Amino acid sequence: MVRWIKGFLLLGFGFLLICGCGKVLVRREAPQGGQVYPHWFMEMPLRRGAIFAVGYSPVYMNIKSSWQEARRNGLLNLAKAYWVSIRGQQAFVSGLTGTAYRGSTLSVEVDSIQLKMLKSKLTCLDSAQIGGMVIVLVSTKEIAVDNTPAPSKSKPTWIEKLPFSPDYDYARGVSPKYLHESNSWLEAERRARIQLAWEQRTKLQQLRQKGKLSFHQVTVESTGVILREAQIVARWIDPETGVHWVLARCPKRTTP
Repeated sequence: MVRWIKGFLLLGFGFLLICGCGKVLVRREAPQGGQVYPHWFMEMPLRRGAIFAVGYSPVYMNIKSSWQEARRNGLLNLAKAYWVSIRGQQAFVSGLTGTAYRGSTLSVEVDSIQLKMLKSKLTCLDSAQIGGMVIVLVSTKEIAVDNTPAPSKSKPTWIEKLPFSPDYDYARGVSPKYLHESNSWLEAERRARIQLAWEQRTKLQQLRQKGKLSFHQVTVESTGVILREAQIVARWIDPETGVHWVLARCPKRTTP
């Protein structure tokens, strides 16, 4: 009876994804020995004139809720790829014993008008369930993507050294392993966008205070940037530490 119910739920999930996204690849559970992601997730598709994003959700008891949340999150992340405003400050204090993070006032906001426009054009290109996570690849155009299983690979070169391009700025985003894998990827993507903002317009203010027995340096980094076409282009998980990495890029700014 339990097997019948499980099979029915999985069948229903597959039917739901097929109806909602067209051509899909559904991975019902991770194989033993590690996770298997679709190729488009680890190496995002890049097409001229097209923007891509991934929506995330944990797997809930009601799988329909997971699908709906992943689709809503995909819409939000697609809006961030088209246009996102990143403003605020973050502070660090450096002393003889090292550097300590002192907090931030950063805000990441999307254009509400852009969000409404994209909602009517949203197209689900593929989807997958991997372990306890549902992911959906979205765009505004119908484009065939590589949904074959992505082979496991060693540390990518961009982990150590960012790619160089005369047309794009690149940045990395890093997140620890959280209980829900979807949260790890979302946090890594958030940090990558913020890093792109520092890359494109960053002001450093250094306030130094020197006493008789100690030396302190307060660094306040502030930014106010609108990123356009900021896309996640690659992902990787460190098999030893579980740290999640993403690589993001956006066109270089041509005006101040």
